Amino acid sequence: MEADIVAEGFLQSVQMHNLKYETLIADHDSSVFPRLQCLMPYGPQCPVRKIECKNHCSRNYRKNLTAITTRKEFPLPLRQFLKEGHRYLKLVNGVWAAAKYWKNNTDFCDGAQKEGEVDKVAECELPANRPFWDAVTSLASHYASYANSLIYCLDNNLAELFNNVVAKFVNGKRINFNQRGGVWTRTQAAVVSLNAEGRYHKEIHRAAAGDKPMGQYAARQTAHRYVLDRISHERLLFSGEFTAKFVERKARRLRAQRERRRRQREAAVRVARAQVQLARAAGRRQGPTQHYGLLAGINPAFDRPPLDGADLQKAMDEYVMAAKQENTPAAREALERATRLQAATANDGRLWQVTRSRSVPSTFHKRLARMRPQTSRRGALFDIRYKRMNPTKEMRHGIKFEDEAVRRFEQETGHKTTKCGLFVHPEYPWITCTPGE
Repeated sequence: MEADIVAEGFLQSVQMHNLKYETLIADHDSSVFPRLQCLMPYGPQCPVRKIECKNHCSRNYRKNLTAITTRKEFPLPLRQFLKEGHRYLKLVNGVWAAAKYWKNNTDFCDGAQKEGEVDKVAECELPANRPFWDAVTSLASHYASYANSLIYCLDNNLAELFNNVVAKFVNGKRINFNQRGGVWTRTQAAVVSLNAEGRYHKEIHRAAAGDKPMGQYAARQTAHRYVLDRISHERLLFSGEFTAKFVERKARRLRAQRERRRRQREAAVRVARAQVQLARAAGRRQGPTQHYGLLAGINPAFDRPPLDGADLQKAMDEYVMAAKQENTPAAREALERATRLQAATANDGRLWQVTRSRSVPSTFHKRLARMRPQTSRRGALFDIRYKRMNPTKEMRHGIKFEDEAVRRFEQETGHKTTKCGLFVHPEYPWITCTPGE
C-alpha cells in the first residue's frame, strides 16, 4: 500500500503542484523505488534517483561490526579493542561528521597523531590477524559504496514518523508502542479482562463513571448473565458432573486433533501426487519452451502500444537514425568513461540507467535469437525495459568483496586492472554490453 501511495504521488506531482520529484530517500531494500523504476513517472529521460537513508545504512554497518566482535575465530584482543568504549560507533559517527565538511573545509582533520590514540592497523595486517582485517575492511568497502548518498547526510525520519501516526489510527502494519506507558497500559487491560470473568466492559465503566448506571437493559442483561454463570458453575462443581464434563471435553479435543492431522496427511499426499503428474507431463510436453509462447496479459498497461501502424514505424526510423548519428567514437568513449561506476553515482548512474533502458543488453541476445517469427516480443521487451535483477547470495558476496578480490588479483598476477563502463556496438548502437555480461 505504501508503494502505491508514493507512486501515485509521483504520477500526479506535475498536474497538482507543477513539480517533478527528482529524488527519493529510502532504504536499500525499499519496495517503493523499484515501483518507481517500472512506472517512470517522468519518462525514461528523467528517471527518479534514490538516496539511501543514512540511518538504515549506519544501522546495518553497526550491526555487522557488532557481529564481528562475537565471532570466536578472530583474535580476542582485537575483538575487545573494537568493542571497548563502543569504538565501532566512532567509525559510523566519523562518516556522519565527514559529510558536514564536504565543502573544502580544512579544519576537519590535519592528519596528526592524536593524544592517546592507538594504531592497530600494522598489527591487523599480520598474517595471523589478516581474516579479522579483511572482515572489517570488507564492511567498510560496502559502507563506502553508499558514499554518493551518505555525502548528503539525509534520512526519512519525518516520513517514517508520519506513517507511524497514520498506522496508529488505521490499525496498519505498525502498532504504536512508543508512547508513554503504552505497553504498561495494554498489560493492565489484559489483567482486568482476565480478572473480570467476562464483565470487562462493566468494570471499565464502573472505574470510569463511578456508580452511574450503565442503563436498565444493559444492567439487567449483565445481572442475568452473572446469575446463570454462577448457577452453572455450582452445578458442575457440587453435583459430580465436573469430572465428566472435563473428560468429555478432553476426549473431544483429542478426536478433533486426530481428525485434523489425518486431513493434513491426505492433503500432503494429494499435493505430492499432483506434483508428480505435473513433472511427468512436463517431460512429455512438446512445443514452445520458456523462450516461446504468447505472453498476453503481463501487464494491462502494456497490452496496447502507444503507437501503431505508420506512427510506430516512423518513430522506429527516427530512433535508429538518431542513434546512428550520435554513435561516434568520441561519444562511445565518453559514455564508457562516464558509466564506469554504473549506478553508483548520481549523474553517471542516471546516464547508465537511461542508456540501458533504451538499448538491448547482451544478456538478452540469446533469448531474442531463439524466438520464432510469430512469437510475441512483449515479454522480452517488458523484461528489458522494466525488470530489475534480484541479487542472489553469490552476487551480494561478489559485490561485498569486489575491491578485495581486485587487490589480491593484482598482487598475485602482477596485472593492473581498470574499471570499465558501458560499451556500445560501433555499427548497431542499440546493442550494449557491460563487463559483467
